[in-house]
Amino acid sequence: MKMITEAVDQKSQILIVTSGFLSIAKIIQEELLLSPVDVFLTSVLPKNLTRFHYIILLGDKILLNKVPASLDKKIILITFRDQNKDFVFNKQRDIKIIDIKGTNITKKLIDRILWFAFSRSHENYLRLDATIAPGKKSAQDRKKSLTFHPPGKKQFLFLLLIFIFFIHIAFSIPLISSSFLAYKSVLAIKEEKFAEAEKLSSIGQPLLVMARVFYLPVRPTFLFFSLALSLDTFLELNEKTHHLTRLVFTSHQNSKEIVPLLFKKNKTEEEKEVFSLRLKKMKQDFVSIKDDLQAISRNLIIPGTMRYKKEITSTLELMERYEKFLPQVDDFLAKEGKRKYLVLFANNRELRPGGGFIGSFGVLTMEDMTFQELKVYDVYDADGQLKVHYDPPEPIRTHLGQPHWFLRDSAFSADFFENYEKAKFFLEKEMGFTDFDGGILLTSSAIENILAAYGNLELPDFKESVTKKNFYIKAQINAEARFFPGSTAKKNFLGSVARQILIQMDQVSTIQLIKEVKKSFDEKQMVAYFENPKIQNILDSLYWSGRVIDPNCPNRLGTCTTDYVFPVEANLGVNKANYFVNRSYNLKTEISENGIINHEIQIRWKNDSPADTFPGGSYRNYFQLFLPLGTTIDKITKDGVFVEKYDQQLDEFKRIGFVIEIKPKTISEIKVRYHLAEKIAIGTSTLQLIIQKQTGNSNSDFTLQIILPTNIHILNHNFSALVKDREILYNTSLSADKVFFIEMAKEK
Repeated sequence: MKMITEAVDQKSQILIVTSGFLSIAKIIQEELLLSPVDVFLTSVLPKNLTRFHYIILLGDKILLNKVPASLDKKIILITFRDQNKDFVFNKQRDIKIIDIKGTNITKKLIDRILWFAFSRSHENYLRLDATIAPGKKSAQDRKKSLTFHPPGKKQFLFLLLIFIFFIHIAFSIPLISSSFLAYKSVLAIKEEKFAEAEKLSSIGQPLLVMARVFYLPVRPTFLFFSLALSLDTFLELNEKTHHLTRLVFTSHQNSKEIVPLLFKKNKTEEEKEVFSLRLKKMKQDFVSIKDDLQAISRNLIIPGTMRYKKEITSTLELMERYEKFLPQVDDFLAKEGKRKYLVLFANNRELRPGGGFIGSFGVLTMEDMTFQELKVYDVYDADGQLKVHYDPPEPIRTHLGQPHWFLRDSAFSADFFENYEKAKFFLEKEMGFTDFDGGILLTSSAIENILAAYGNLELPDFKESVTKKNFYIKAQINAEARFFPGSTAKKNFLGSVARQILIQMDQVSTIQLIKEVKKSFDEKQMVAYFENPKIQNILDSLYWSGRVIDPNCPNRLGTCTTDYVFPVEANLGVNKANYFVNRSYNLKTEISENGIINHEIQIRWKNDSPADTFPGGSYRNYFQLFLPLGTTIDKITKDGVFVEKYDQQLDEFKRIGFVIEIKPKTISEIKVRYHLAEKIAIGTSTLQLIIQKQTGNSNSDFTLQIILPTNIHILNHNFSALVKDREILYNTSLSADKVFFIEMAKEK
């Protein structure tokens, strides 16, 4: 099509009317203003159109209907989307129609539109394509994309709020990641995967540092909303957990180096120095681990963490007990000089007042912080060398039929100190052994507990494995089935077990071993006495020394009534019947209106021995009951039959004793009724009741029942009991010594 441009001699007036295409109209306006013309842009068609030379209608052909037909003006109609393909032109009007497909209005397209609109060409219709090719942007869009448009106030405020929110939560991502790794490291420690725990912590620690860096600048905001305390607590919890993990790892590595040095003889001066430094480091780590656990326990305030808090509390109780011994480790290991300890092996399947029949003993020697040896002896080897007669306790002579007293029967006191002194006495007379620095008694149950930490204990001398479950059977096979005068099988077997327990300490589950040793001491399957008063005072305070408790009330309690019960058994049947015997205790306490304390203790034994043959059989039990001095015995019955004859001894306590025999597959019961000399005083006072467990005895069910008169009221007590209708009922297990405090008020 040939384009002819029309010359304009005077300044023309151009009107642009648009309906919805304002952006395109403005582009056309801007382009026209480059020429000497006046351009007017409106969305409503004016009533007076005579002053305009040109009228551009942009948007819809309906606009054309609003222009008077008589108006003699040049009209340009620009429409879109093929709206004018069926349009009928009026030849009498000067109209040009431009139909555009698409909205990609480029400068080149504008030029074509204007050329056509203002040309003198006789063509009245022009169709243009303004669509965008796929994958391409229009020039207008490209211009917009390259042009920076400052955000408005609302947009700016919105972006600012997003930024502030982000910087306030930026610390949460590394903190959550660090927390997860800390949690996984603790689980690894519980499974004793120390290297894995340390690796997890080494990844989590930098994340924790990052979280703290992001958190500190925004902490004032959280402080303002009272949220900072919780976040500070959570951060400290993470920090202490990671620190604990590293401490446990280094402590474990250190302990692995200590054990070989402990057993290495003839150390060089350098090795002695290294051993001392490692031991010092172990003590420091122990204290630091305890401090971290205390901090973690304090910070465990998140819902759902109570189970972990209880586990930590239990661990802290364990550590607090061992912590007391840390200052005395050097003395025990004989840093200066030499230490010799007597080790008594008591078979509590043949129970005696002091733990059990002494079948073997050993001498443990430490010198210059080195384990020198543990030599185990058969008790019959020692007793065979006794040249002098000693009268045994009356029950041994009368009920056991033994006229002489030997080391094997020396554990006939309920107090380990007396038994230790008696054992030293016999060893000096029999073998000339003297100068012991302390003694330890281990029952068969204690050895089984310790073996639980080892799993399988390999005995190279016997080419077999010993476990908690098979230890007693294997010990009996070697001690009894193969026994003959002069046999060394028993001492060799026990000696091999004891030595391997010590030698394989670096391979054992350390956490489990510590727990099992504590359990053995708590349950009185292991007791000890040391000549060093500092160590002994610690043992006494923990009730680990096997002493008979002094039942006096603490001064802090003020007015206090002392009550005490200590049941003690002795198997005099020359068998191992205690392996099959179970018992239960029921102590019924009834206080009268005038304050008299009346007791009835009921003890029931059940003998599950399959037959009256060794190692089981009838349980011939010399039973003793330790009671407060001044106690009056009202009545004793055995299986409902009144017992008139019984032994009685008065010293620090009132002790009564008699023989009770429980046949295989039977149950026997005794009841002892008695009342105390001391009464409950008028006003506020405390009743202290001590139930002592016998060394070597198994754990038994225990029930405490207290019945009160109407004029006595309970104010407080240190145990969780069921209280109903002036009656207190408490069920527990007599696994250790029990001390009950009951604060009460008595009216006149």
